[in-house]
Amino acid sequence: MTNIEEINKEKEDILFETRILKLEIDEMYNRFREIEEQEFELDDRFTKISCPHCKMTGIVKENEKRVVCPTCNGRKFIWAKKYED
Repeated sequence: MTNIEEINKEKEDILFETRILKLEIDEMYNRFREIEEQEFELDDRFTKISCPHCKMTGIVKENEKRVVCPTCNGRKFIWAKKYED
């Protein structure tokens, strides 16, 4: 039978590992976004347009608080695929 100290230690270890994994996931996601950005810049089928949600401010009001625009993530623009006939 395990005692309370062992259980608490295991919980702390799991929380520590979870934090490390979250940091790694955040780094991977950021790198993915950088690669995606490079892809859009090189692809002639896409163009930057002003963010229609925040009107190029990068900030919107939600529940009376100013938050980073969820559409453009504060970049003030979004990528759009060019219209072709």
